[in-house]
Amino acid sequence: MGNLRAKVPAALIVLALLVSIPASTVVIPASAATKTYDWLDIELANNSEMMVGPFRIVAHVSAGVVNIYMLEVWKEQELCGVFQASNQQEEVQGVIKAYCREGGPAVFEVHLYGTESTTADGGKAKFDIKNSVYSPETKLRLHPVTPTQLVFNQTSAVVDLTVTVMNEGSGTPKWARLTTAYGRVEGTENATIELVATLPPVDNPTNFSIPPPKPREGANYTFEFSASANGKAYAKLVATIGVSYPVDFKKDEQHSTSTHEVWVYDPGRVQSHTVRFYIVVGDIYRDVGVPEVRINLNHSSLTAQPGDQVSFEFTLKNAGTGDAFNVSIWLSVQPPLPQILVVSPEVPGLTGKPFTGTMTTPMLVPRLPKNAVTQRIKFKVIFPEDITIMGSYFNTTILVEWQDKVGKNFQAKVSKVIVVSEPELPSISINKQASPSEVSVNGTINVIVKVVNEGGAPATDVTVTDSFPEEYFELVQGKTSASVKSLAPGKSMTLSYKLKAKKEGSATLPAAEVQYKERDVPQLKYSNTLIIRIVKPAVGLELITSPPSRLIVGDLAEMVFSVSNDGSGQARDIELTLEIPPGIDLLESEGPVTAQERTEEGGWRVTFRADSIDPGASVEFSMRMRVQRMGAYNISMINATFKGEAGEQEYKIGGADALEVSFLVEVPRSQKIIVTAALIGMVGAVAAASFFAARGMPSRYASRRPRLGLPR
Repeated sequence: MGNLRAKVPAALIVLALLVSIPASTVVIPASAATKTYDWLDIELANNSEMMVGPFRIVAHVSAGVVNIYMLEVWKEQELCGVFQASNQQEEVQGVIKAYCREGGPAVFEVHLYGTESTTADGGKAKFDIKNSVYSPETKLRLHPVTPTQLVFNQTSAVVDLTVTVMNEGSGTPKWARLTTAYGRVEGTENATIELVATLPPVDNPTNFSIPPPKPREGANYTFEFSASANGKAYAKLVATIGVSYPVDFKKDEQHSTSTHEVWVYDPGRVQSHTVRFYIVVGDIYRDVGVPEVRINLNHSSLTAQPGDQVSFEFTLKNAGTGDAFNVSIWLSVQPPLPQILVVSPEVPGLTGKPFTGTMTTPMLVPRLPKNAVTQRIKFKVIFPEDITIMGSYFNTTILVEWQDKVGKNFQAKVSKVIVVSEPELPSISINKQASPSEVSVNGTINVIVKVVNEGGAPATDVTVTDSFPEEYFELVQGKTSASVKSLAPGKSMTLSYKLKAKKEGSATLPAAEVQYKERDVPQLKYSNTLIIRIVKPAVGLELITSPPSRLIVGDLAEMVFSVSNDGSGQARDIELTLEIPPGIDLLESEGPVTAQERTEEGGWRVTFRADSIDPGASVEFSMRMRVQRMGAYNISMINATFKGEAGEQEYKIGGADALEVSFLVEVPRSQKIIVTAALIGMVGAVAAASFFAARGMPSRYASRRPRLGLPR
């Protein structure tokens, strides 16, 4: 080795040429910089280059008896400096000035390591950039130009979504790609969204390359989407646009400070950034629901004498899930002998003017929102003095008609029979009530049938009989019939029982009947009918975003999933629990209510909760993680349940059993090479230490100046 060194020409041992050249671009003077940067462990292949701010560094490797490694530093077309070392030189270093040949403040130092460079695989020059005023960080970001929430009443729309790809870092990546993904979030299952074109046009608009913008520069790209609910329906759609690009450096957080950052050369990693746009079509149909107008009626009496007046007072309440429109109210008394007089509210041409039979023009409420109640409506039924037929029956009817938001027709009515009775006769009324009027499957309702003798004489042999649709209910408590021998004036009897709902649907409870005798003459009366809505929540899970199948140690991973209620009833007490294995660090979890705890094995258990989800609605949950070490990972759902509207029974969330996210985490190839090289270096160091211990340290190595930066 000593003879070989003696033969190396002096010109090849050390050559450090630093030349000052004029600068044509603005640089950051060292004195003005608030932070400096170390770029460590750079390996640049033969005849390849990289940028340090506005400077271009080109590497050249010459293999021979003595291997030569050269770095040329250029600023545009001017050569600022040349650094050259042989494989027998440990380090050659120098400073690059801001204005190249004209000097100026130092903007970075070049440290070229001859003994650590190599001619293998075409050759690589090993060097550091230290005390640089230029950061090595590469950072592309997407900024939406178009609003990220677009809402249309029409059921289809073509929208242009524009994003700006902005370089917010200090370096320019070698390449960049734009990708798109899109789909349905909520609403009708028939909804569609399609990517039609891009501006500028490309062959594959869902995944295409773009010119990477330079630092502090950006470019706009427009994506044309076609969104449709495919019918009179509401849909919320999402379009996700992402940019991905390679990065060559990784920040060393441990050794970085607020004024000096340390970055390690780590090529081969890919970073990405996304932005989401939500497109709503058919928004006018979002809250259509099912309006259910109920008539709440009070009356003074249902018996009358000639010349009497019977007063009625009622309100309308919308107890449904949607607004009611064009609510029309009709009043009638049949046979058309008595007169009807509307007392209030004030309706021009109607209030205060008696009529017989049926209204020719209804009272109108243009819109009755859900849970709203109208003002009180009062009217009287006036019987003339000359009624000669005692015991006559007059049927007073309130008929209400309405429409939902899309024009579907509904109606409800209440009828009361007024009896012009002789004195000392029984007058039986029967009324049927059920509570609640909306129940979930396996829930119960209470039915009460009340019979009142409003007459002046007892009714005898009174029997109340009721029934229910066995397709929808089963009897769980009480009986559906009852009898008494006599029901005195002013007295009442009550029949009550409990039903359990069996299946989803709209069930009609038929009228109950009461049979009795009036002066030994059999009589029969019927109650009102009732409609009971039986609902059932149907909760399902959809995975919106999941980690890719392969990740690199240190990468970020995101999981986004949506839990939606596609049933007809409200879902309560929604709870999902996922387990994250050791080796993955949970950064954050988002949802209405989240809880996270460490497992005994060192992983994470994350629980998401939501109090309730209305029919047709959904809740989105998400987790952001960072993978910390290599290996194969599975993220699995260990619990996913909800309860029905009344909280009677617990159900499993559909699709949750199949949720299992798997991916493989690897170490970059460059790290594997560095680790292998480090092991070989350790073996060599031990051998060298043994040699020098035996023979002494040569003077040329004894005064070696220590390296700056991180150990390699």
